[in-house]
Amino acid sequence: MSAKYLLIALILLNGKVFGHEPTFIGLPQDKILHLTVSEMGTSFLIKVGQGINESHRITRANRIFSSSIMVSIGYLKERKDMLETGRSFDYPDFAADVMGVIIGNLLQIEF
Repeated sequence: MSAKYLLIALILLNGKVFGHEPTFIGLPQDKILHLTVSEMGTSFLIKVGQGINESHRITRANRIFSSSIMVSIGYLKERKDMLETGRSFDYPDFAADVMGVIIGNLLQIEF
């Protein structure tokens, strides 16, 4: 669990500290925000499902449901942006959302 907090700290500390456009591992701040929100949302939904489950275990159905919700939110957000601004669908933003969902699932693996 400490790796998760380290990742969050690195993202939060990644402001305009160095006097240039904020990036983290070569990713623009916008993509980092998509990734972080998707990761945190997925982790939250998995934990909520774990609490609802009587055995308090993370089930496969819980992971699928949580992942589906967060991927759908990312897709709908991009569709909304596309309709409001008149620009094309931003696939890199959506890819960052999907990566956040994957990371959120990986961080919830029970050893």
